[in-house]
Amino acid sequence: MKCLICRSDLLEKAAGHLRHAVERQAAHLLRGEREAARLFTDRGYQARRGDSQSAGAREADVEDTKFWVEVKRGKRCPIRRAISQSEGDTDGRPTLVLWRDDRSDWRIDMGADTFFALLASCGPSDWVLPYVPDREEGDGVVDDEG
Repeated sequence: MKCLICRSDLLEKAAGHLRHAVERQAAHLLRGEREAARLFTDRGYQARRGDSQSAGAREADVEDTKFWVEVKRGKRCPIRRAISQSEGDTDGRPTLVLWRDDRSDWRIDMGADTFFALLASCGPSDWVLPYVPDREEGDGVVDDEG
């Protein structure tokens, strides 16, 4: 089918636009992975962009860490889908999702068990206070009666 104005093939033109959109999205994702790897290296940690594949990743998006790092960057990041993807792709390492919406700061999502294991590995700290019950508690309900 030919365009009535420019006489070009409409299917070829549409395919070209689609190819261009896919290439732009791929470049955007790679840029996010490079930015995420720099978050580690700028702070003195070893990291590199992984050898990712779209179907069944061979490596995490960011490698040389103790975590399986999944990176998402875009207009509105599908964080729940990224969490599921990282949990399905991991090679046994705890998962960590680094994500950011366009023109926003980076965020990190990890499971609660991973977070508390990370805290425990830091040792005693001033920023994590130990739990000291000041009242008698039962089944999660505080008994206010004296």
